[in-house]
Amino acid sequence: MSKKKKTILIFSISNDRSTEDVINKIPSEYLILRINEDTSVSFNNININNKLSPSFSLTIFENKKEIQVSSDDILSIWYRRGKINYHSLSLIKKDYGLINMFIREELKIIEDYFWYIIKKYFNHINLFVENKINKLIVLNIAKEVGLNIPSTLITANKSEVLKFHESFDERIITKNNSIPATLIKTRKKNYEVGVGTVLVSKEKIKNLPEFFIESHIQEYISKEYEVRCFYLKGRFYSAAIMSQQNKKTLIDFRNYDDDFPNRVVNYKLPSSIKLMLKKLMKKIEINCGSIDLLVKEGNYYFLEVNPIGQFQWISSGCNFNIEGIIANELIKDEKK
Repeated sequence: MSKKKKTILIFSISNDRSTEDVINKIPSEYLILRINEDTSVSFNNININNKLSPSFSLTIFENKKEIQVSSDDILSIWYRRGKINYHSLSLIKKDYGLINMFIREELKIIEDYFWYIIKKYFNHINLFVENKINKLIVLNIAKEVGLNIPSTLITANKSEVLKFHESFDERIITKNNSIPATLIKTRKKNYEVGVGTVLVSKEKIKNLPEFFIESHIQEYISKEYEVRCFYLKGRFYSAAIMSQQNKKTLIDFRNYDDDFPNRVVNYKLPSSIKLMLKKLMKKIEINCGSIDLLVKEGNYYFLEVNPIGQFQWISSGCNFNIEGIIANELIKDEKK
């Protein structure tokens, strides 16, 4: 009789290269169940009783097949991207309106508890509930643990932007908090400051209305180079990005220049910075993510952490084999 394979549960989206690269590194002796955005899932049961830990079972509907999975069979869980697509919602008529809303609220309570179970009792990398962290809260916590941060202003007032602009020698940037664009506009006219991270000139500020949508403004730090750290459960895999020598990537290295790519080199973070970053990740309760830093005159400035950031380019550019490292983490038997 063949031994039952241990199951690795992966939440992702279709055609995500990071997910595929990691899966290719997992030995064939493990069963991989991948739940994409178009994969339907049904909770058969979640048992909460006087036993040491709760248990659950799922049905995964994939390609006209029904796959049963029990919490007893799950070795680890990796949340990469996406969300749970409930099979039960497909059984409800869309025009049910209010009833549909109540059902979604009930499912959210169940799903929150599901992720709580994963966090408390299973070997896991990231969770859906960590997907959308508040960057402003993280920035404040970074300051609390001792990291330098860029001075930041949230405002809907033109005069406040002008004062902030003058206080930093007319070198400030605007950036988004959650979506890949920053817009300042009224109902009658659009006042687009920029997409992503851009410098804000005095001329652009003068063209703004007196009041607008609350926006995220920061001092501009003239960096020597940028550092991208991939963090996984206390370990750092860091690269220095020589982005300051290219006008296209000077403000933000994510404005990639395919014709003249930035030089990326293996980088060793100082122990003091590692310690502060570990404290930060512990406080925000995230065990994996991509951290962005700037370096100027030997000082490190924390910018942000992305729980689902891309890591292929840093992995290949610095020979880190991050895909293999994640795969090895997923096959560890660490059920609590």
